[in-house]
Amino acid sequence: MVIHQFNRLIKNKWVWGVFAIAISVFFAFDFLFVGRDDEGRSAGSAGKLAGKDVTAVNFRALVDDARGFGRNRDTRSSNVEINRRAWQAAAALSVAKAAHLEATDDEVREQIAHDPSFRGEGGGFSLRTYEMLLRENGMTPEMFEAFLKRRLTLGKLNRVVLGS
Repeated sequence: MVIHQFNRLIKNKWVWGVFAIAISVFFAFDFLFVGRDDEGRSAGSAGKLAGKDVTAVNFRALVDDARGFGRNRDTRSSNVEINRRAWQAAAALSVAKAAHLEATDDEVREQIAHDPSFRGEGGGFSLRTYEMLLRENGMTPEMFEAFLKRRLTLGKLNRVVLGS
């Protein structure tokens, strides 16, 4: 008897109509029922750090830095851990910028020129080797130079903090 009534209930078009309208209303007005954690955040922002927006593009670069590149890419750490590392790097870079400790383009060029990984057959810097190694690791020269600039900046900040 109960099964027969349940069967009639689920075959009733009115019941399904009311259900469909209720679901539609929920989806149309979900902003009233669900809180948002992105209030105060501008479009294209990954979040705020010290009251300033961190752009999604910059945050993505920091996530890539934390994850690594090429064969050394960290695939075992969770996204939560990688995001935590990226936010820590964003905070440290912000402090370094405020303290005028950012690496210069000349420092980046010098680091690349003296990196033994980029030496050619003659023992000096080889643009061909440089570009080939970057390509093998899925990077462009611009990406690598921005990455290296962030790393050098964090290194400078680290030396200042440890030296004090």
